[in-house]
Amino acid sequence: MKHVLTKLRIKPGKTEKAVSFLENIQKNHLPEALQTLQEAKMPLECHFVEKTPNGDFLWVMKTLEDLDFLRNYTANSDLPIFDKIRAWKKECFESDRVDLETVAVFDLTLTDQT
Repeated sequence: MKHVLTKLRIKPGKTEKAVSFLENIQKNHLPEALQTLQEAKMPLECHFVEKTPNGDFLWVMKTLEDLDFLRNYTANSDLPIFDKIRAWKKECFESDRVDLETVAVFDLTLTDQT
């Protein structure tokens, strides 16, 4: 499994909207969101907001099998949830790219060394 930490710059004045979108997904679209995580082979995704004097950022931590597979899946999916996510990204973030700045990618494959 790989672990990807991504930093996204939130547009000025859009932090509340960015957070409320994530809360809405969790409250009102959880079955669809869980389905997409499973199909994307991504068992974990966590979000954190960092507020700085230079602006606010959304940090996204993902655990996944294959980053290229995930990118292809999200770019080509026609599930309705992705239309919402694409509109949210365009409205709330400085770049249309999901990985504006990938801070770290870790491949933590554990092996039995006994």
